[in-house]
Amino acid sequence: MRYLKSLGTVAGGPVGAIGFCMGGSLCLQTTIRNPNLAAAAVFYGGGPVPEGLPRIRSSIFGAYGIEDQGIPLERIQELEHSLQDHGVDHEIRVYEGDGHSFFNQVLPGYYREAAAREAWGHVLAFFARTLAGSRSRAVERQQEG
Repeated sequence: MRYLKSLGTVAGGPVGAIGFCMGGSLCLQTTIRNPNLAAAAVFYGGGPVPEGLPRIRSSIFGAYGIEDQGIPLERIQELEHSLQDHGVDHEIRVYEGDGHSFFNQVLPGYYREAAAREAWGHVLAFFARTLAGSRSRAVERQQEG
Protein backbone atom coordinates (compact mmCIF):
# COMPACT_ATOMS: atom_id res chain seq x y z
CA MET A 1 0.00 0.00 0.00
CA ARG A 2 2.90 2.34 0.69
CA TYR A 3 4.20 1.71 -2.81
CA LEU A 4 0.83 2.39 -4.43
CA LYS A 5 0.36 5.56 -2.43
CA SER A 6 3.84 6.74 -3.49
CA LEU A 7 2.91 6.68 -7.19
CA GLY A 8 2.05 10.03 -8.72
CA THR A 9 -0.88 8.51 -10.60
CA VAL A 10 -2.51 7.16 -7.44
CA ALA A 11 -4.64 9.49 -5.38
CA GLY A 12 -4.03 9.48 -1.67
CA GLY A 13 -6.71 8.28 0.64
CA PRO A 14 -8.21 4.95 1.55
CA VAL A 15 -7.06 1.75 -0.17
CA GLY A 16 -9.27 -1.12 -1.26
CA ALA A 17 -8.36 -4.60 -2.43
CA ILE A 18 -10.10 -7.27 -4.47
CA GLY A 19 -9.33 -10.98 -4.72
CA PHE A 20 -10.76 -13.99 -6.49
CA CYS A 21 -10.71 -17.63 -5.30
CA MET A 22 -7.47 -18.11 -3.32
CA GLY A 23 -6.87 -14.39 -3.80
CA GLY A 24 -10.23 -13.77 -2.14
CA SER A 25 -9.16 -15.75 0.90
CA LEU A 26 -5.83 -13.90 0.96
CA CYS A 27 -7.65 -10.59 0.66
CA LEU A 28 -9.74 -11.45 3.71
CA GLN A 29 -6.60 -12.47 5.62
CA THR A 30 -5.00 -9.14 4.64
CA THR A 31 -7.86 -7.25 6.30
CA ILE A 32 -7.05 -9.06 9.54
CA ARG A 33 -3.34 -8.28 9.34
CA ASN A 34 -3.43 -4.74 7.95
CA PRO A 35 -5.64 -2.18 9.69
CA ASN A 36 -4.80 0.38 6.96
CA LEU A 37 -6.83 -1.45 4.32
CA ALA A 38 -10.16 0.35 4.14
CA ALA A 39 -12.17 -2.13 2.08
CA ALA A 40 -11.89 -5.60 0.60
CA ALA A 41 -13.96 -7.35 -2.05
CA VAL A 42 -13.72 -11.12 -1.65
CA PHE A 43 -14.93 -13.26 -4.55
CA TYR A 44 -15.56 -16.89 -3.55
CA GLY A 45 -12.84 -16.96 -0.94
CA GLY A 46 -13.08 -20.41 0.63
CA GLY A 47 -11.72 -22.14 3.64
CA PRO A 48 -12.90 -22.00 7.22
CA VAL A 49 -13.82 -18.69 8.81
CA PRO A 50 -10.44 -17.18 9.68
CA GLU A 51 -9.39 -16.40 13.20
CA GLY A 52 -8.81 -12.75 14.00
CA LEU A 53 -12.06 -11.28 12.69
CA PRO A 54 -12.26 -8.92 15.69
CA ARG A 55 -9.11 -7.18 14.37
CA ILE A 56 -10.74 -6.27 11.04
CA ARG A 57 -11.14 -2.54 10.54
CA SER A 58 -11.97 -2.86 6.83
CA SER A 59 -15.36 -3.09 5.22
CA ILE A 60 -15.89 -6.47 3.55
CA PHE A 61 -17.83 -7.34 0.40
CA GLY A 62 -18.26 -11.03 -0.34
CA ALA A 63 -19.54 -12.60 -3.57
CA TYR A 64 -20.37 -16.30 -3.77
CA GLY A 65 -22.24 -18.63 -6.10
CA ILE A 66 -24.90 -20.80 -4.50
CA GLU A 67 -23.82 -23.69 -6.76
CA ASP A 68 -20.16 -23.53 -5.66
CA GLN A 69 -19.25 -27.14 -4.87
CA GLY A 70 -16.28 -26.10 -2.72
CA ILE A 71 -17.94 -23.45 -0.59
CA PRO A 72 -21.27 -24.61 0.84
CA LEU A 73 -23.94 -22.10 1.80
CA GLU A 74 -23.45 -23.00 5.46
CA ARG A 75 -19.85 -21.75 5.33
CA ILE A 76 -20.92 -18.49 3.68
CA GLN A 77 -23.56 -17.99 6.37
CA GLU A 78 -21.01 -18.80 9.08
CA LEU A 79 -18.69 -16.11 7.70
CA GLU A 80 -21.53 -13.60 7.52
CA HIS A 81 -22.67 -14.32 11.08
CA SER A 82 -19.10 -14.10 12.36
CA LEU A 83 -18.56 -10.74 10.67
CA GLN A 84 -21.84 -9.50 12.13
CA ASP A 85 -21.01 -10.82 15.60
CA HIS A 86 -17.69 -8.94 15.53
CA GLY A 87 -19.22 -5.70 14.28
CA VAL A 88 -17.46 -5.78 10.91
CA ASP A 89 -19.12 -3.65 8.23
CA HIS A 90 -19.94 -6.16 5.52
CA GLU A 91 -22.11 -7.04 2.56
CA ILE A 92 -22.36 -10.68 1.47
CA ARG A 93 -24.03 -11.54 -1.84
CA VAL A 94 -24.92 -15.05 -2.92
CA TYR A 95 -25.75 -15.42 -6.60
CA GLU A 96 -28.45 -17.97 -7.41
CA GLY A 97 -27.69 -20.55 -10.07
CA ASP A 98 -24.00 -19.66 -10.24
CA GLY A 99 -20.96 -21.55 -9.06
CA HIS A 100 -17.30 -20.99 -8.34
CA SER A 101 -15.43 -18.68 -10.74
CA PHE A 102 -18.62 -17.18 -12.16
CA PHE A 103 -16.64 -13.95 -12.73
CA ASN A 104 -13.82 -15.68 -14.65
CA GLN A 105 -14.20 -15.08 -18.41
CA VAL A 106 -11.36 -17.39 -19.45
CA LEU A 107 -12.60 -20.62 -17.86
CA PRO A 108 -15.07 -22.26 -20.24
CA GLY A 109 -18.24 -23.31 -18.49
CA TYR A 110 -17.70 -21.19 -15.37
CA TYR A 111 -18.30 -17.61 -16.48
CA ARG A 112 -21.82 -16.29 -15.96
CA GLU A 113 -22.18 -12.91 -17.61
CA ALA A 114 -25.36 -11.79 -15.83
CA ALA A 115 -23.98 -12.63 -12.37
CA ALA A 116 -20.60 -11.09 -13.19
CA ARG A 117 -22.21 -7.82 -14.32
CA GLU A 118 -24.46 -7.72 -11.27
CA ALA A 119 -21.57 -8.49 -8.92
CA TRP A 120 -19.37 -5.85 -10.54
CA GLY A 121 -22.10 -3.26 -10.02
CA HIS A 122 -22.28 -4.25 -6.36
CA VAL A 123 -18.49 -4.04 -6.01
CA LEU A 124 -18.38 -0.57 -7.56
CA ALA A 125 -21.15 0.64 -5.24
CA PHE A 126 -19.37 -0.96 -2.27
CA PHE A 127 -16.07 0.75 -3.08
CA ALA A 128 -17.85 4.06 -3.76
CA ARG A 129 -19.36 3.85 -0.28
CA THR A 130 -16.30 2.60 1.59
CA LEU A 131 -13.65 4.59 -0.24
CA ALA A 132 -15.76 7.76 -0.38
CA GLY A 133 -14.10 10.60 -2.18
CA SER A 134 -11.00 8.72 -3.32
CA ARG A 135 -12.36 8.14 -6.85
CA SER A 136 -13.24 11.79 -7.38
CA ARG A 137 -9.76 12.84 -6.21
CA ALA A 138 -8.20 10.37 -8.65
CA VAL A 139 -10.22 11.77 -11.54
CA GLU A 140 -9.25 15.33 -10.58
CA ARG A 141 -5.58 14.32 -10.47
CA GLN A 142 -5.76 12.71 -13.92
CA GLN A 143 -7.36 15.85 -15.34
CA GLU A 144 -4.61 18.03 -13.86
CA GLY A 145 -1.83 15.80 -15.32
